Order: sequence, then C-alpha cells, then structure tokens
Amino acid sequence: MKFVEPIRKLEDLEELKSYLKKSNERDYMLFICGIYSTLRISDILPLKKKDFEGKRLLIVEKKTGNKKEIF
Repeated sequence: MKFVEPIRKLEDLEELKSYLKKSNERDYMLFICGIYSTLRISDILPLKKKDFEGKRLLIVEKKTGNKKEIF
C-alpha cells in the first residue's frame, strides 16, 4: 500500500499554489478550495469556474448530506 504524506513546509505549499496558478486556473481554484474548506475531493471535483463567481457557494456533501457554505 502506498502512503501520501501531507505538505508540511509553507514554502512548498506556496510553490505549489504558484505553479498551479500559472499552469491551470481550474486546478488552482480546486486546490485552494480543498485546502481551505476541508471538503472531500468528491465534493470539490464537480465544481466549475462559474460556481466561484458569486459571493457565496453552497455545497451539499455527498457522503454526509451536510451543507457547507464557502466564502
């Protein structure tokens, strides 16, 4: 079984954010949403860029059915 280690260094996190921002805006937005919202990847992947254009984003978690408001 393979294990995934968390990003522990702040500078590594900033470097990854910078790379994603330059290379792919969608991936950057999904990454930012994931690290700051604690949502599961299955709840984040269906999001589209236009979903982030408003002031608030309401997501219903697939696994638990809980509602989470972002922003």
